[in-house]
Amino acid sequence: MVAMEELLPQAVLRQIGDKLYEKRKVAALEVEQIVKRLAAAGDTAKISAIIDKLISEYAFSPQANHRKGALLCLAAATVGLGEPSEAYLRQIVPPVLASFTDQDSRVRYYACEALYNIAKVSRDTFIVFFSEVFDAMFRLCADSEQSVQNAVQFLDNLVKDIVTASPHFSIEGFIPRLRDYLRVTNPYKRQFLISWVSVLDSVPDLDMLAYLPQLLDGLMNLLSDPNREIRVAAHKCMMEFLVEIQVSRMDRSSPLCQLP
Repeated sequence: MVAMEELLPQAVLRQIGDKLYEKRKVAALEVEQIVKRLAAAGDTAKISAIIDKLISEYAFSPQANHRKGALLCLAAATVGLGEPSEAYLRQIVPPVLASFTDQDSRVRYYACEALYNIAKVSRDTFIVFFSEVFDAMFRLCADSEQSVQNAVQFLDNLVKDIVTASPHFSIEGFIPRLRDYLRVTNPYKRQFLISWVSVLDSVPDLDMLAYLPQLLDGLMNLLSDPNREIRVAAHKCMMEFLVEIQVSRMDRSSPLCQLP
């Protein structure tokens, strides 16, 4: 087993868990450069060892600053990889997602930030984690800390961009989860879900009308929500579906024109 000191300089190891954000950031930038050099040299074993050590010695440390530093460094390692493979992401993403439930709100915030940077680099490869990421965002969108809610929103916007552009996204696999979650009563979570229905409905290649019967009960319940903003969003969503139904009926009933 390779000692951590052989993988990263002592100065970097000290800074990863420093109480000052600036020093943790310096450590992360150094990790990024080290991983970048190792990736260029094709030293996959040492890269995996660095990631493993960051996880085992920092990501689950009882010290919050160590956990914060680990999140910064895991995201930095992903950036250093350039185009991270699914194998590397399967090392990196789970401990980041685990930090979404950390008791420290700042750790939860850094977890969102780290996952944002990981997703931004990974793009379509990131889609394999969609179910887990969606669940994590769904839980955290109603966080007690506004800063964490804001971080989730930034992450959510990026994930939506990735999903709507990905040829590997499975709408069939997602609809049952969306249907079940629409039963919630929390206003933040309801807003989160409506936004996903609307975004998916706006994608030309996704026929959301085919799945409307599964979502209809949940959407109808939102129309009577005590929160006016949710009622308006749900009404707008339902009206968009109604327009699509009318257009679909017109398309089916219109006779074909034969060109001379």
